[in-house]
Amino acid sequence: PQSVRLDMLDYFAFGSTRPSTNAFGGEARMTALSDAVLAFDTDKDVNVQIAVIPTAKADTLLALVTTLRMPVADSDVQFFTTGWEPAPKAPFSMPTYAEWLSAEGLRHSDDVHTELPFMPVSAEFDPEARMLMLSNQAPEYLDKSRRDSIAPRIVASRVYDITDGKFMLRK
Repeated sequence: PQSVRLDMLDYFAFGSTRPSTNAFGGEARMTALSDAVLAFDTDKDVNVQIAVIPTAKADTLLALVTTLRMPVADSDVQFFTTGWEPAPKAPFSMPTYAEWLSAEGLRHSDDVHTELPFMPVSAEFDPEARMLMLSNQAPEYLDKSRRDSIAPRIVASRVYDITDGKFMLRK
């Protein structure tokens, strides 16, 4: 309900970490608030970030990042208009599995696929710095006995600079 959302804002504004009870009985709390970003935990395993992305056309997109923290952090990024309609053309899509493999990983992709059937990646916007940071969480997912052999075969992170609503991979 609206009163719970208002309570979350009040708690955050006054520096309190007190949670609010969400509709499913979980503990929700706001974790960030600025003119460009709003972030909150809907419970201990889910974080939601809403970021404002200005575009060249002087309109604005909203980026919705939902991060599940089990077994390790893994994010989904979606884009919407300010009316919460899906963006007609998303300015960014998550990198493919192969894009997370290093040159060595591409040479040994069967071994990597055996250990990592999916690539868990967390995403976080920093609208003030105009960038999107993706962090590969695969090392945390891997069994410790395989971590050292697989880690050099994957890319640890990717950073995208955002200019006029366009996402450019930082070299």
